[in-house]
Amino acid sequence: MLRLLERLRVMVKNGQVRRVIAFRPARARGAEQIEAGMAEILQAAAAAGDMVVAMADNIHAGLQGIAFGTQSYVPAAGRLPRAATLTLNVRGNGGAQWSCFSLPDNPVSAGAVTCEARDFGPSPEAAPRSVVLDPSPDARWSGQLNLGSPTTAALPAKDG
Repeated sequence: MLRLLERLRVMVKNGQVRRVIAFRPARARGAEQIEAGMAEILQAAAAAGDMVVAMADNIHAGLQGIAFGTQSYVPAAGRLPRAATLTLNVRGNGGAQWSCFSLPDNPVSAGAVTCEARDFGPSPEAAPRSVVLDPSPDARWSGQLNLGSPTTAALPAKDG
């Protein structure tokens, strides 16, 4: 991720990319406000008619409403104009990811989050490098971006 941000910085400096913005709202609380705020920021970025490429996890990139336990909401991408929105779920052929998950509710860890590398192991459905679009109106994403190789867990960048 750090290499990606550095590459984007160079592309902006060279005029290849107009600008790079963060689109997680600073003051939003709760999933509904966060997703609505993200969609609002992305729509404002596209208001000038520019193409906007947004990188987000597959939850925020979802086109359909989702539920986690008793909480239901529409992800950021599902709030954008459908005709002008293309979302891709990135899939590797197994591997690992760095991710944060809520710990199960119990008196010691209620509300706590743990972040770590998580191994997926080999993929039972390995796919070649490709983009496969799904035109169905009830698709969770517009399609799949298949990496064609296993993923690796990118550890957080830390100073010193």
